[in-house]
Amino acid sequence: MDTRKTRTSEAYFAVKRMLSREELLAQTAEECAELAKAALKLRRVLDGTNPTPVSQEEAEANLQEEMSDVIGCMLLVDIDWEALEQMLPFKMRRWASRLERKGANDG
Repeated sequence: MDTRKTRTSEAYFAVKRMLSREELLAQTAEECAELAKAALKLRRVLDGTNPTPVSQEEAEANLQEEMSDVIGCMLLVDIDWEALEQMLPFKMRRWASRLERKGANDG
C-alpha cells in the first residue's frame, strides 16, 4: 500500500502535532474494536442465523470505513510498513498451513 500521499498531508501532520503517541495508540485500540464489531455485523448479515436490520451493503460500507480508520491510525503511530509487508507472506503461509492441517484432520 502506498501511503506517501496520506503521510504528507496537512491533516496527517496536524493530528501528529496535537496527539501524543500514547493517545494515538488508544485511538488505534478503539478503532480496532470498531473494526471487529463491523466484521461481526457483516458476518451476521451473511450468515442470517441471527438477523440484523442492517443490509449487506451497509455492513460492507461500515467494514470498509472502519478498516480505513485502523489504517489511518497505523500511519499515525509510525508502523514500519516494510517490516509489515515482509511479515505478511509468513502470516498467510502459517494461516494456510493451519487450515490445511485442519482439513486433513477433518477427513
